[in-house]
Amino acid sequence: MGLIYWTIFWVLFAISVLLRSRSVPRISFVTFLVLMITSNNQMSQNSWVAFWLSFIFSYTGLSVPAPGTAIATSLIYTILTAVRLFVTSDYHMPALVFWTLAILLAPTYRGNTLGRLLHYVIVIFNIHLRDNSIRLPGLNISYYVILALAINLIVVRNLINYPQYAASVFLWVLVVGVFHHHMWPWNREFGLMWMGAWWLLFQALTYAFAPDMPPLWYVMWAAIVVGLGFKFRPDWSLGRFSLWAATILILRIVLFFFYISFYLNSAKEMLFPFNLFSSTWRRGKPRWFPLSLRQQDAHNSAALCGQCNRFIENSKLVMGSSYFTRLVEWHEFSTREEFGSKFQTLNAKSAAHDTILDFPESSCHLCCLMWYSMSPTRQEECQKGIESYDNIGRSTDTKHLGLPKPQDPNAELRIKVWEERPLSLYTYLQLHWGDIPIGSRLLICRESQETKDKPFATPSPATNSFKTNSPDHFEQAKKWLQMCRDSHKLCQSIGNPRLDFPARMLYVCGGQDWTISKPPETIKLIQTSQIDPSTPYLALSHCWGKTEEMGFKLVATNMDACFESINFDALSNNMKDAIVATISLGFSYIWIDSMCILQRDCSNEEDSKPDAIWRKDWEAEAKKMRSVYSGATCTIASTGSSNSAGGCFHGRSRTSLKPCKIGVSSPEALRPRWIYARKDDIIEFQRSVDLAPLNTRGWVMQERLLSRRILHFGAGMIFWECCSRSASELNPHGYTYKKISEDFSDYYGPDLDSYLSTRADLRRAELQGRGISWATVEMVRRRPPPAMFDADVPRDIQAVWQHKFAFWNNVLKPTGHAWKDDEGSEATDHARAGFRAAFEQLRGGLNTTQTSETTAQVGRDSFSQLWYNVVEPYSRRKLSWPTDKLIALKGVEDEVARATKFTYLQGLWKERLVTDLLWFAIDGPGKRLLSNGIPVAPTWSWASIEGAVSLDLLPENTLRDITDSKALVTIEYASPSSDNPRDMTIVLSGPLLPISAPESDGSMWTISIGEAGQASARFFPDIQLLDISKMTGLACLTFLVLNREKRRLALDSSTEDVQGLVVRLLSPSQREAYTLDTYERVGYFTTSYMPRSRATRWGRKALKDAQMTSLRITGWPGTEDITPRT
Repeated sequence: MGLIYWTIFWVLFAISVLLRSRSVPRISFVTFLVLMITSNNQMSQNSWVAFWLSFIFSYTGLSVPAPGTAIATSLIYTILTAVRLFVTSDYHMPALVFWTLAILLAPTYRGNTLGRLLHYVIVIFNIHLRDNSIRLPGLNISYYVILALAINLIVVRNLINYPQYAASVFLWVLVVGVFHHHMWPWNREFGLMWMGAWWLLFQALTYAFAPDMPPLWYVMWAAIVVGLGFKFRPDWSLGRFSLWAATILILRIVLFFFYISFYLNSAKEMLFPFNLFSSTWRRGKPRWFPLSLRQQDAHNSAALCGQCNRFIENSKLVMGSSYFTRLVEWHEFSTREEFGSKFQTLNAKSAAHDTILDFPESSCHLCCLMWYSMSPTRQEECQKGIESYDNIGRSTDTKHLGLPKPQDPNAELRIKVWEERPLSLYTYLQLHWGDIPIGSRLLICRESQETKDKPFATPSPATNSFKTNSPDHFEQAKKWLQMCRDSHKLCQSIGNPRLDFPARMLYVCGGQDWTISKPPETIKLIQTSQIDPSTPYLALSHCWGKTEEMGFKLVATNMDACFESINFDALSNNMKDAIVATISLGFSYIWIDSMCILQRDCSNEEDSKPDAIWRKDWEAEAKKMRSVYSGATCTIASTGSSNSAGGCFHGRSRTSLKPCKIGVSSPEALRPRWIYARKDDIIEFQRSVDLAPLNTRGWVMQERLLSRRILHFGAGMIFWECCSRSASELNPHGYTYKKISEDFSDYYGPDLDSYLSTRADLRRAELQGRGISWATVEMVRRRPPPAMFDADVPRDIQAVWQHKFAFWNNVLKPTGHAWKDDEGSEATDHARAGFRAAFEQLRGGLNTTQTSETTAQVGRDSFSQLWYNVVEPYSRRKLSWPTDKLIALKGVEDEVARATKFTYLQGLWKERLVTDLLWFAIDGPGKRLLSNGIPVAPTWSWASIEGAVSLDLLPENTLRDITDSKALVTIEYASPSSDNPRDMTIVLSGPLLPISAPESDGSMWTISIGEAGQASARFFPDIQLLDISKMTGLACLTFLVLNREKRRLALDSSTEDVQGLVVRLLSPSQREAYTLDTYERVGYFTTSYMPRSRATRWGRKALKDAQMTSLRITGWPGTEDITPRT
């Protein structure tokens, strides 16, 4: 550049500096920057001086934000980058100049400035990408170095954020030092593969030496890492190094699982391989001490007898053990006579009904609990003994006939102690006579070490009374009634809102200073037309017993006098006690059937006029019984009495209601923990209510279902039952029916999500005893005790089916929720079990808006299954007259018909006839119910037999499912023309397959199809005929093909289940010249629970592919005899 140009440049530059203008130095700096590039750094000394002077005077202007929006700036950067990608150049700025500018321009990086843009241009034109490195002026950087630096930055950042991992990082650095020849820069082959291997090793060591672990964990892992190093020799090659790191990582995952599952889990018996024998054994419990080792004081005021003390001291399940313990123990107890002699009393039963007595008791509290766990018949059996047996060991005493007896008549009493599962909260104790249970089970429970709370609900103060008519009893009943009124909307508006008021009710008033020992001041009959229809009233449900034992009742000849006054002393004990309960509960009106509906006057049978009056009144008032019980505020049930003389109020043993201390945690501690034996209050509800004398009567079934609330006066306690909750004196807070089925669908474990989010939280929770292992134990411990059969009910050959249906039975469980939560979202989201819940679903309008094509035909929520959930317990009940079989369920039928608009057909429903016809005798063949030699219902109806019936349209449990893949039968006609069973025929079309006579192995009937001698299906005959194995003219009519999800149990059976009816072709003389062949129903068949075999597979195919046939099923062929048919 010439002298003239330099002179002009310096003059303009000096003027711009003096005028403080930044544009000229800035333009000069950029100009010399371009000159530097174009001249390949070959500038004169003057040019370099001008370059740096221009930079110095324009430096302050480079920090000024560049004009324009962010979008414009981003566009400029994008254009510059694109230009650089298409412009290839090997130009390098002098290294000193490049790095000096980088340092000087660094302060201008903040924000969108000209200096930042200028430096970006300098960098992108001086950076050059090579195959293995990045070149900058004066520097050549390998790609791997950059990645290594990035990894180190990540490690350092994690170390700062998570200092607890310092030990594992230090160990990794130590490994780098040992195997430095595999690390850059010593390893010339260091590339992406080596980098991945080192990264895998870093992750493996970080996880293996995680913080908050016990010292044994770190010692173990140090040995594992070193041992694997000697095994794999990672210093030899990349492959060995990678395998070493991967093995450490995999082993860490596996060992941490075992650490959580076994090292921290105290419930190891539920885990593999311990669970292989956990059905027989359990791990030992902490040791407890018998009461005999502790002196009697204020905490231990009662002692056990020598026999009870002996078997408790020897029971490892009760007292604990340091070793493995069997889940079932047997202990010899005493003879029956010896045990019964402890409870001999001269006045156990008094003729004076209102005398308050204490039942006979023993000085041993535990003996008292076991004695009153037996039924009165069993108690009498123990006191008197039974010496007479037949040749198979059954008692010939007519009073005790039917009770199960041991195989060995000389067997004596012994105690069974057992647990259902290794982690169960409950240990059970039950009195046995030989191998037969004769008492209800007792619960053995222990006080918690953490809370020392009582392991049972606080009982009602009423348990301190000798008889169930104390003021405490009525106070408890009032509390239940008030809580139900305040909390349960369903119990307020139950059933049909348009209820028919009964014509008459009883008005009762105690008068001033009235007590239960005094007769009421006023008892009289009133016309309900004289009172407000919204007046609250009670109703009585009771057993009459024999008509001649009824005592006073309403007849045509005394009705006028009853409107004036009724003599309290003339009434039966049931009615007396019901009136006393009405006054004590604060009500003035009660409806009693025998006092509010005219009854037949047996003393004046010759006069036909009163007879016509009572018939007319009975027909009018009997139709209102559904409304009477639905409209009553509460129903008083004399549940513990089998006749009118039994009364509602009963004496009882107070000691049998209280828990018994049988063990202690320490013989010397001032405040020790105790082991208790107590009544199983849920079993007591089932035994004292469900199996009570009242609830064995058929007519009472609809009274119980239709009543919105029931106050049960049982033989030993009072119980509460409403649509949402049940309760007893032992647990006044109450029970709810389990969900279907809570054994699987209910989660009893604690909520861990609220305080477990990281591994450190998990470790801390495990150390505090509130982690996964604790939650696993609690989930099992909190599960309620399983259902149990009544001790006095004989076991029969249908045990498999009873076990399955018991899974879905109405099982109660204690609940800690408030009464107001019974009808919350949880209650509506999950259907409850039990016949009452099924009835509520039916009369709640199930399937009223859905057609049969859109609703489920099978499963727990199907209409037919819900209906038979009601029919099954009703079919077990007794009726005085066979003709009442359908009449006694009329109120329930009316409610379901009103809600669903379905057509009722002799116990079945026309709209669900395909599934309703598939009922079977669940307890074995029944007995035909006849009236004057004719069935009371068509033989295709369950009402035609005496015996328990049900459907098999349920899955195995809630973890499994069941679907109807195909309905093969079509109902063509089902409208009986008369009430005569012979005329009640059904016309249908379906696959009909002729079969040979069924065979029996002594425990069940089977059908062979195709291959002789191999069973293809299971057969359930409706009634016990003369000789089923010689019947001819039989055929299988296939109805449904079901898909069942099953678990592999002892019997591996197919998931496909074919169900239908076994029918018998009538002889030509019985067909009455109909164009269609006429058949009668003989029983039911199913292919479920048959072992997998060629015969069963071929049989299912033959049943499905049989020829479609139209036929008639008659309601009654006119005879039950078996004659050969062709």
